[in-house]
Amino acid sequence: MNRHISERSEDAFEAIQLASGTWTLRALAEGETFHPVLGAVRESRELYLEQLSLGQRWQQPDLDPLVIWDVGLGAAGNAVAVIRAWQEGAERDVELLSFDRHDHALRFALEFQKQEAGAFAELTGFDWEKILAGRGVEFLQGQRRLRWFWYLQDFPELLAGDKASALPPPEVVFYDVYSPAKCWSMWGLEHWKRMRAVCGQRDCEIVFHSRSTALRVTLLLAGFYVGRGVAVAEKEETTVAATRGQLLERPLNADWLQRVQRSTAARPFTGESYEQGRISPGDFAQMAGHSQFAVA
Repeated sequence: MNRHISERSEDAFEAIQLASGTWTLRALAEGETFHPVLGAVRESRELYLEQLSLGQRWQQPDLDPLVIWDVGLGAAGNAVAVIRAWQEGAERDVELLSFDRHDHALRFALEFQKQEAGAFAELTGFDWEKILAGRGVEFLQGQRRLRWFWYLQDFPELLAGDKASALPPPEVVFYDVYSPAKCWSMWGLEHWKRMRAVCGQRDCEIVFHSRSTALRVTLLLAGFYVGRGVAVAEKEETTVAATRGQLLERPLNADWLQRVQRSTAARPFTGESYEQGRISPGDFAQMAGHSQFAVA
């Protein structure tokens, strides 16, 4: 396996080549690999673009711009996948907002490209010097435009601050961040309550790679409706949260509630750190009272 390690100790990355030949990154401090099985291009397409039917959404010219939140810029794999797919033909404007604490992973991938021919091919064809300098760029496709903005700030702090109200509420969200054990602030119940408030009355869907019971419990307690997402790579299913139950193709049901009661890892994401455990009777009662589980 080909490897290359960043010299930046506080944000060290390793470039690794998957069995398919695709290059990806591993964050050494967190011990987590980006898009570990399929690589960025295929995973972005299957998990986000196809599952959220983005190709259909941006064929509706009479609607307001499609607002996409890309939470976890990383090496820009998901954002680039959106841009390239949109450029293949779109009738609707798009506003793509990427969030991350920094752009070190992307900068590392771009530097690695210079040393390894063919690495991170999805990043080729962009004026990265201009994009990196401005943290925003506009792409034109006929009369339509896609505007891509970056927010290099701690995402939970951004949502909790005064600037959150100035952000355009999302229609779809790619939630591609480190796991709760490695990045607790991105997963807590209070964070998801703020996220629910940001969505407001707008139809919004959020896609996660995880199928964690604790995550699903947390999202329900925060006021979202929650369903099963598509299978991706080694995952038999993923998770989709939405502001309305009608947006979900496979909502969780009463059978899932019974499994939650038996689970030893259903404790919602509350407290100061990640801790697995059984759900409390009070949390279970509150979750079971969610309108998603109401009997018609």
